[in-house]
Amino acid sequence: MDSGKSDNLTAAFIEHTAVIRVERRGSFKISTPLKQFIHHVVDTHSASRIWLDMSDCTGMDSTFMGVVAGLACLIKSRSSFSFKLLNLSEKNQKLLTTLGVDRVVDYS
Repeated sequence: MDSGKSDNLTAAFIEHTAVIRVERRGSFKISTPLKQFIHHVVDTHSASRIWLDMSDCTGMDSTFMGVVAGLACLIKSRSSFSFKLLNLSEKNQKLLTTLGVDRVVDYS
């Protein structure tokens, strides 16, 4: 049963941190906007820390996890930035581990 809500991202800047909340599923539907937003943050140096708040994320597909892995590698190659996934559920931690994304992404 669909509650009418779709996968979504919301973002805010707090001091030198861009906080992006993933709402419902981390899916292919929100992968491109996530990638575009983070590239903009990196290109404009509008934040030095980029945090993905996963507290409202109910699951992730492989496209989303691949984009997150690619973004983590991009950001790690730039010493002035950090990238972290916050508030991951046990289910989402297992998904990251299954695909090996946990090897390139910092999370708590």
